[in-house]
Amino acid sequence: LKFRSCAMVDHPLVELVQLSADVRGKSLAEDDKEKHSLLWYLKRIVASCEDTLFQTVMGGVITLNAVVIGAETDFPAWALWPVFENSFLVIFVAELSLRLVHHGLCGFLFHPEDFMWNTLDFVIVVGGVIDMWLLRLYGWLVGVSFAHTKLLQLIRMLRLLRLVRLMRQLKKIKQLYELALAVVHATQAMGWVLLLTCIFLYIAAIVCTQLIGQGQALPEDIRADLMAFAAADFSESRRLTEDAVANAGSLDPVELRKYFGSIPASMYTLFELIAGWALQPFDTLLDGVPWLKPIFIVFWIFASWALMSVMAGAVSEGMISNKNEEKAEEAAEEVGAKVAFGERIREIAIAADSDGGGTLDWEEFQELSHSAAWRELQDEAGVDHHQITEVFEALLSCQPPGQEESVAIDEFVKGFQHCHEAVESISVLRFERDVAQSHEALRQRVSFMSKEIAELGNLLTTVAAQLSAPRAARSGA
Repeated sequence: LKFRSCAMVDHPLVELVQLSADVRGKSLAEDDKEKHSLLWYLKRIVASCEDTLFQTVMGGVITLNAVVIGAETDFPAWALWPVFENSFLVIFVAELSLRLVHHGLCGFLFHPEDFMWNTLDFVIVVGGVIDMWLLRLYGWLVGVSFAHTKLLQLIRMLRLLRLVRLMRQLKKIKQLYELALAVVHATQAMGWVLLLTCIFLYIAAIVCTQLIGQGQALPEDIRADLMAFAAADFSESRRLTEDAVANAGSLDPVELRKYFGSIPASMYTLFELIAGWALQPFDTLLDGVPWLKPIFIVFWIFASWALMSVMAGAVSEGMISNKNEEKAEEAAEEVGAKVAFGERIREIAIAADSDGGGTLDWEEFQELSHSAAWRELQDEAGVDHHQITEVFEALLSCQPPGQEESVAIDEFVKGFQHCHEAVESISVLRFERDVAQSHEALRQRVSFMSKEIAELGNLLTTVAAQLSAPRAARSGA
């Protein structure tokens, strides 16, 4: 403007300024034109696949697909199920395409955090495309039906893996995600409990097989029938079974051999007891051999109460441990964020320190408070200018008399951080401790000064007496 006011329109600097303005205007026009181009919209759409809104919508689609799969299982004859299946597949193909374009094939399949989930999504969607579109198109072209081939049945079974995608949505529900994560972390402790359960079942199965399956604890005639039943072939065993049931009354060798004929059969039977069987299926046996009842009762108490309680305790311990780890991680993240925030304050304060002395005086603070970076920092911390000014004035008032009225940058950073933090009990206790220590130091300093003043008064009195003595002597003379 100064050049133009002087009519120096042909000056080289004026031409340079005009050329710069023309280039900048042209660049802004090109940016604005590119901003509203088709490529710009496509880039925005591709980048939106990682937005929270997009993930929430896809979570709802996955949940709705799971509901449709359940309804189709109960009512398979409805004619509109293929329409729903193809609609869901179109949505999943669009989602997978956006994510592949956004991350790239290698970046998507070998993602450092979601490697397994991304691979599962890719397999599910590709399998759905092969099942719903490609094979049907190929069959329509060549006139061949793939409806009952094993390959198509296997691919259709992969569609059920869509239900597994529901587990991925647990991350959006904090309580369910914490519970699932706790179960995963408790697997190791549960493994030891299961090993102890298997050892106990194996020992109990040996005892039950020998006493019941081999008839050592049963009457002599029943034991003979069991041995004959175990040694006979199929046709002979049927005749022996009918005779044994007719002669033994209520004890059926078939049932006894079924439940306790071998170690695996006995372990399975005892495990079913742990899993929730009542003793009702064994009423016939227990009525025939009453002294077995206390044995089964002791087994039930130990296995169903003790071991299951230990397993429940392991899961609870895992949940508590996982919660403590999460709290520790949150505390570490909070400390890291606090340190990073303090570094940002320090960088802005150092930039405002014009003399480079590591301190801020009132003029430097005023310059600092009017900068755009500082106002942005204040808005982020939720602290207004009045509060920061009060903090700075309080720090200035704490400076010893005779020193320069300035505040060290480290002290200013601490004051700003304390300004937007919540007051904790430990902070109040620390403040009371500091006040008490300062009061004690002040009391000792006052006591010391009182003694010094008293000694100084005594010294002045002595000096005055010494000075007045010669004068009195001269007056007498």
